[in-house]
Amino acid sequence: GGGFTFQETVLRALESATTTHEFVLLDVGGTGFGAQARSRFRTVDVRALFHSGNTTGDGILPTQLAADVLGLDVVWYLHPPAEVLSVPTFVTVLDLAHRQHPFFPEVSTREWQWESRENYYRWVLPRAARIFTGTESGKNEVVRCYGVNPANVIVNPFPAPSSAPIDEKLGETEVLGKYG
Repeated sequence: GGGFTFQETVLRALESATTTHEFVLLDVGGTGFGAQARSRFRTVDVRALFHSGNTTGDGILPTQLAADVLGLDVVWYLHPPAEVLSVPTFVTVLDLAHRQHPFFPEVSTREWQWESRENYYRWVLPRAARIFTGTESGKNEVVRCYGVNPANVIVNPFPAPSSAPIDEKLGETEVLGKYG
């Protein structure tokens, strides 16, 4: 889906970036998210930190523990849910569809329901150092609905899958003319 495409595009871009920064993929849920070979990243199974004696008490968030133990300077959540941490946190908002379409089954009767989504965004977004969204309209919704500083919301157009069909016969001018 869109979230996976966004994550993969960001990770590929970071892999090819010229920088001395170290990137760490935090696998919080044991999903094997970083299992594929990624030359630029160190992958850490956050659950393993709890089993290696690095716990500091009850109630500490897994990502906060990872940030502390690994000495992370910033954490970027490429997909919800994010946590409020003691290091700058970047949050990605794919959409706020629960507000436009509260009757959709995925937000009204199952999965991540309306109240949970709304409480999550109200808690996390005002505390995020940066919020990434795909469109200017999305940015305006985030600012209007959650009262965040517009300067903290970055519009970063979400990519199309690399497998999306491309009409090789049309150049940029023709595409712009065709679609306005």
